[in-house]
Amino acid sequence: MKSIRRFFRKLGPGLVTGAADNDPSGISTYSVAGATTGYSLLWLSVATLPMTIAVQGMCAKVGLVTRLGLAAVIRRNYPRWVLYLAAALLIISNIPIIAADLLGIAAGLNLLFPGVDITLFIAPVALLILLVELYESYDTIESALKWLTLVFFAYIFAAIMAKPDWLFALHNTLIPHLEWNATFLTIAVAVLGTTITPYLFFWQSAEEVEELHTKHTKASLKDALIDVNAGMLYLHAIVFFIILTTAATLYSSGVEIRTAADAARALEPLAGSASTFLFAIGLIGAGALAVPVLTGSTAFVLAETFGWKDGFEKKVRKAPGFYLTLTASMILGVIIALSGIDVIKALVLSQVLAGVIAPILLVILLLICNNRKIMGKHVNGWYFNLFGSITVVLMATIAIAAFVV
Repeated sequence: MKSIRRFFRKLGPGLVTGAADNDPSGISTYSVAGATTGYSLLWLSVATLPMTIAVQGMCAKVGLVTRLGLAAVIRRNYPRWVLYLAAALLIISNIPIIAADLLGIAAGLNLLFPGVDITLFIAPVALLILLVELYESYDTIESALKWLTLVFFAYIFAAIMAKPDWLFALHNTLIPHLEWNATFLTIAVAVLGTTITPYLFFWQSAEEVEELHTKHTKASLKDALIDVNAGMLYLHAIVFFIILTTAATLYSSGVEIRTAADAARALEPLAGSASTFLFAIGLIGAGALAVPVLTGSTAFVLAETFGWKDGFEKKVRKAPGFYLTLTASMILGVIIALSGIDVIKALVLSQVLAGVIAPILLVILLLICNNRKIMGKHVNGWYFNLFGSITVVLMATIAIAAFVV
């Protein structure tokens, strides 16, 4: 029992990063993937596991070894145009996802309280999250985010209730399947862009630095990598079960959906009201976890780009630029969510953009992690270089194919 408690105490940024990757927009993407392609993309939930471990492991190493966030490391060691381009693309990609995730939380609440207009939930939810970010301590925020990761068990239960064809699912999980048409490849790019997400690169490294500053612990790469491995394994398990649920129910019934909320409503006549309830709870918890990570990563990137003080361990008056960016990104998310703009189209475009810019950022990350002047004795070994390179090639190839086909 003590060993289990010790293990869970080691979990932090890696677990939160993995769980935050399954935000409402990600859940929508995986739901659409299952409903549109059936079991065909289940293999990605396994194939991308060693890749995400390598990518987020490198980000954790950068933060622990340099005691700087990823953007700050790029700022100190590479041309400014590289940093400005990466920061601009990341922020452009993040804002629509914040809006979509706020809508996701509101949609989940609307499923539980169908008599209330969905738009009435958006501003109060955003304000509540923002107040926590502005005025609660880092330890409180970290603890809340860790507890919120438990909400994703709802999708495991939903998958069991969907009664999938387990043998067929296993076959599609172990044997890769590709279709050379625009719809299939665009969904594949969106799944990859959602699973291997650029904003999490910056969040992971920044949070490792915050752990060091707040808890005054010695940099332990071993513990950080255990944390990353656990977080990424959890991420991919949930991706698997979300695709499995919608493939087993919506694909076989020919139901078309655009969001996770659509999936939840469509599940009720097929798998029962309990499945709808579980999907709704998952949406609310996922959004409450992901929105602070999205706004936080946006603030970290801009603060590190311009050399401002940053971090949730600092009071608002000590890091005004950081908290102003965090607040502005939340306000922009609310405005977009309430504006009547087709957030889903913006979200899909942002995720495809993420799938396109991720290989570029990964090349920079690989260069950093193989630079002895930056990383010293902690330069990459074969695992990080192999799976980091595979990730770059796979994401670049599928992104190009999606535009060509």
